[in-house]
Amino acid sequence: CDAALEAKGAAAAPEPEAAPEPVVAAVSEPVAAAPAPVEDLADLLRAARLGEFEATFAAEKVGVADLVEARDAGDLGELLADCGLKAGERARLKRELAKLRPVL
Repeated sequence: CDAALEAKGAAAAPEPEAAPEPVVAAVSEPVAAAPAPVEDLADLLRAARLGEFEATFAAEKVGVADLVEARDAGDLGELLADCGLKAGERARLKRELAKLRPVL
């Protein structure tokens, strides 16, 4: 009986090796889109939640370049105060301006 089992086992085809596991790439979380670029002063003011000052800045003929120049000269706070912005509003606009063009 044992001889019959041994003969049967020897005659059986060897089992094929298991196929390797497929490689699955890890899915990364989507990267948050960068904020839309600020195109002009109106965009900058809206980003700082100060859209109501668009007419004021237009009347004073103040643009983004003027804000950058005043910031670089250290006069930005005074310019914004002259345009009627309160301290918290000036701080918000300064933060948005820093995002637009960091001080070099």
